[in-house]
Amino acid sequence: MFTSAQVEQGRSVYEQHCQPCHGIDLAGGVGRRLAGDAFVVDWSGIGLDRLLTRISSMPPGGPLLDESDQVAVLAYILDFNGFPKGEVPLTAEIARAVSIANHGSPDSAPDSGLIQTVGCLTRTPERQWMLAGGAAPVRTKDPNASSETVRESLAHTSPGTRTYRLLNAYPAPDRFEGQRVEVKGLLIRGAADSLNVTAIAVVARECR
Repeated sequence: MFTSAQVEQGRSVYEQHCQPCHGIDLAGGVGRRLAGDAFVVDWSGIGLDRLLTRISSMPPGGPLLDESDQVAVLAYILDFNGFPKGEVPLTAEIARAVSIANHGSPDSAPDSGLIQTVGCLTRTPERQWMLAGGAAPVRTKDPNASSETVRESLAHTSPGTRTYRLLNAYPAPDRFEGQRVEVKGLLIRGAADSLNVTAIAVVARECR
């Protein structure tokens, strides 16, 4: 989702421009705390683009950061809060497609609503489409398949343990069977969790 290089750039920018208000170790001060439960509560379920927009208006009184530094600060904040690094750099486009979920435990995943997840597309002997090895679901505002750039980033998402029944997958995703896919849909909790599918798109040709 972001690279180590972005985190290091963001750390430097934060210490120079953000630390006077938001404190050492993002602990807060004049500005809001940017780490721990307070950060998750403030931003849970809200797109990263909203947080990036907030960063773009900082520091008060300027000088404002350029876009590269803004994205790097966002990467540093996410890394500090335990979100995973990847091989594809974070961009403003990727930020528009991702929202923050409380990641402290499996029970903190969304219980309903429009979500995005990544897993292996399979089919049962009864020809029911399933998503196996699903990553933890995250809220999304966009029911459509993510852009190619975003899906390149999603290809590095760690496999999960969740399994979902896929409902109303139309058109039938036969050509994607056995591949790693992004699925968006309405989450339906139950004895077997289901997704009322709004979009399926390939992120990798092989499941792993």
